[in-house]
Amino acid sequence: MSVFAMTMALSGSAAAVEINREQGTTSASGDWFTSNGTGTIDPGTTLFQGEGDISDSDYTGTATFPDDFERQSGSNAGNPLEAPLPTDQDTGTYNATDGSGEKLTVRTPRITDHEFRLASGDGDTDVTGGTVPASQSHLYILADYNFQTAEDLEITVEDENGNDWTDTVTDASASADYSAGTTRAHINQLDSNQGGPMDVVFNISLDSLDSGQYTVTVEGVDDLDHGDASVSDTFTISSQDDVALSLDSDEVVQGEDVGYSIDGSVEGNYHIVRIDNGDASDTTTDASNIFNNVNDVVRVGNASFGDGYAWALVEIDGGVGSGIIDTAYLTDDDIDVEVTEAVTGNFGNSSWTTGNGVVTDYDEEDSATLTVTEGSVTLENPSDFYVPGSDITVNGTATPGVDDVYFYARDQGDYHQVGLDSSLGLNVADGEFEAEDVSLTQSAGTHEGSNILNYPGTYRFAAVAEINQNSLTSSAVASNVSDTITLRVSDADLEANASIINGMLADGDGLDISGVAPGSSNVDVTYIGPRGDIHTTDTSVGSDSTWDLNNHPPQSIAKGSTVLIASVNGRDDGYGSNSSAQRIDGIPALAGSGSWSGGTANTGMTQQQALEVFNGNTVDDTGSDDQAVTFNFRYADPQTTVETVDDENDVNGMVQVGNEMTVEGTTNRQPGSTVITAEVIDGPSSNQFDVATTEDWGSDGMWSVTLNTSDMEPGTYTIEASDGDSSDIMEFELTEDEIGTPADTPADTPADTPADTPADTPADTPADTPADTPADTTEGQDGPGFGVAIALIALVAAALLAVRRNN
Repeated sequence: MSVFAMTMALSGSAAAVEINREQGTTSASGDWFTSNGTGTIDPGTTLFQGEGDISDSDYTGTATFPDDFERQSGSNAGNPLEAPLPTDQDTGTYNATDGSGEKLTVRTPRITDHEFRLASGDGDTDVTGGTVPASQSHLYILADYNFQTAEDLEITVEDENGNDWTDTVTDASASADYSAGTTRAHINQLDSNQGGPMDVVFNISLDSLDSGQYTVTVEGVDDLDHGDASVSDTFTISSQDDVALSLDSDEVVQGEDVGYSIDGSVEGNYHIVRIDNGDASDTTTDASNIFNNVNDVVRVGNASFGDGYAWALVEIDGGVGSGIIDTAYLTDDDIDVEVTEAVTGNFGNSSWTTGNGVVTDYDEEDSATLTVTEGSVTLENPSDFYVPGSDITVNGTATPGVDDVYFYARDQGDYHQVGLDSSLGLNVADGEFEAEDVSLTQSAGTHEGSNILNYPGTYRFAAVAEINQNSLTSSAVASNVSDTITLRVSDADLEANASIINGMLADGDGLDISGVAPGSSNVDVTYIGPRGDIHTTDTSVGSDSTWDLNNHPPQSIAKGSTVLIASVNGRDDGYGSNSSAQRIDGIPALAGSGSWSGGTANTGMTQQQALEVFNGNTVDDTGSDDQAVTFNFRYADPQTTVETVDDENDVNGMVQVGNEMTVEGTTNRQPGSTVITAEVIDGPSSNQFDVATTEDWGSDGMWSVTLNTSDMEPGTYTIEASDGDSSDIMEFELTEDEIGTPADTPADTPADTPADTPADTPADTPADTPADTPADTTEGQDGPGFGVAIALIALVAAALLAVRRNN
């Protein structure tokens, strides 16, 4: 490519010549000065967006500039040419509308390429954005651009604080490499043999510049300093002349990555960073993994074991060569990291990966000491206890540098790996590792450590950093980053509860059955009816070991005495000695003379026979570890009764007007699924009573409601309690008189009762009759006191009759 050679002036711009913009030569009629972007233009000239120093007087053609020029085609046809040209003037050809046939072209000005080089030749290193050694005296700024016929280029050099160093670095002492007789001409006049890889080369002096970063801006000298006609880039003068190696951190935890950087070298050079193989934690396998092939690293390797080196070949790119050391493969010690002098050779040659001599042939330029300390892992869960098959949380913490943690169990001898469900190990994020709802024994058939924990006992459990192997010796666990605990493994009892009400379950209702089953994935729930018929189903166990089966009714079970059984199989995942019988309906013997259909079977056995077969194939089988919880209840028709109607005086069947009336009874219905209503259906003011309801009662089936009796008429009433399927009624007396206890009435007022209320309480005073008819009770008396004895007997009989009627 041809060169825009220049002599350097204090302005930092390239000196220009007088040219013809149409032809790009110095012999045409038009004169244009690229040093300031002024002069005359001819028809056929290429203009650039943003040029502002052109008027009609500068145009040598016959058409009027710019008024006679407009776009003739394309989406912007008819758009006029403007002067000065806006930076967004439509690009393309503009034709004169005066019939002269003259044309002008508009283009976008661009600096198409630029480089900063330590020397001016084609093969020299590009340090754009990079570092220049402190010993470098010159830097060459090269640029290609498309508006050579319009304006020269100029440069500006500023430091990090915005100070302008342009005059200093472009003074007369900064010689121009391409100044031999060429000041400036159109690019087509320059032959490629006039030197230079680009259109323009600025030679700037670095002698007066301190170390630090500098920004160079290259742009047109006049109007063309916008958009792509202006570029800026940086170079950094190194603070040292010698190659230096630095580490991101001088001390790290084993397993943590640490970055390294090479400074002070020439852009494009290659250096070896090396660590003695003896510093590898396992010299037979780990040395090749110490250096990561990242960033500016070209290749990594390990030059023979023993006295050799682990190494990385690093390129200086942008003034720095960087890479990463993985300390997981280093011992916890002080490690010497070395950088060599610049190396040469065929870096694609396979000999770089073999033969220690290639790596050791180069002298050390600098070194740094890396202190590697041992990391730590802390296991939080499990802590001391585990139930085989149960889902738990496994978690803990790890120091920086630990990326993964793996788990092992030991009974005797070596440690063996434990699976978490079907996976191995956990990733460490932000110093923590955790997995929820995982089983330590699910993969017992695959991983020996999980198999160990599948049986009750006391074991050692270890969390080990980074090492993913089937087994580890005790010394390997102890010497690596790890944490160990004593883990007790034992079976846990099955727990179950059932919502049996008053010893019964009403036909049409279902039981709520729930409990805890640690280590089990399912619980079987089985009904065995009075005729030996069976209905079974299963429900899953949650991650917290709880299970439930709500509103579960028997199916195909006769009414009568019924047995409910909640059961789980053992560690072999099968009932009894039949490992294939994972569910109750998988036990053929339980079907008796019948067969299983939808979880039910007409066994042809008595209830007792069915129970014996059930137990014999589950909990009572030889060597069985199955578990079962049994409930007995009566499967019956719905039943709701009224037992008492009273008030605060606690006399059943008697309520004083104005007092709150309490109605109590029993039911065998399930609370929450049935509503019991209590309604006064007969009596003087029956239609004035509210209807009371309840759907809350306990396992004893006792229910209770209250009713307001204010302003009700005294008299005999009937109340009915109903659950929708069954009902019961009871009479009660509503009175305005004060009510005493049944025991108080005859003893306190034996003579008052018949006189006070002979007509008001006929039902309450059956013992009053003898007192009303003394002739009857004294007839045939033989001696003194005989009549009194008869009267007392009659009084007691009357009191007993009253109590019976109240109940």
